[in-house]
Amino acid sequence: MKQVAQLIERRRGRYVIVFEHELEALDALPLWQTRLFTALVRSSNWQTGQGETTYATLIAMLTPLHPGRGPRHYVPDRDALKRALRRFAAVGLLRRNADTNQRGERLFFELDSRQAKVRPLFESAPGIRPPPGRLES
Repeated sequence: MKQVAQLIERRRGRYVIVFEHELEALDALPLWQTRLFTALVRSSNWQTGQGETTYATLIAMLTPLHPGRGPRHYVPDRDALKRALRRFAAVGLLRRNADTNQRGERLFFELDSRQAKVRPLFESAPGIRPPPGRLES
């Protein structure tokens, strides 16, 4: 299946890239779990997909500003985060190291690498120059 990068969130001039197979899996989940996944993407290394964070940091990232009046938004607790992470691992969105995670409050995880080539590199026959603006590889 071709991975099509789609931009779903823009924060402080940065984009969060989510691939098509990830969007299909996230569509079946509650909205707060989609926000959790984007928080995990922001906490991971762009090139390798490996990340490390704490449950408290994730809860803080998922806590919206509550209005003075009106309904309060759902804020997951630690157990809800653990269930969501297990569900992410079950559908293939996340890989976890259970031994390292059980030692403390830190969460070590691995996502798909966000470093994807958008267009193929130019391949030319000998003696043919590449088009302007494209580097030779």
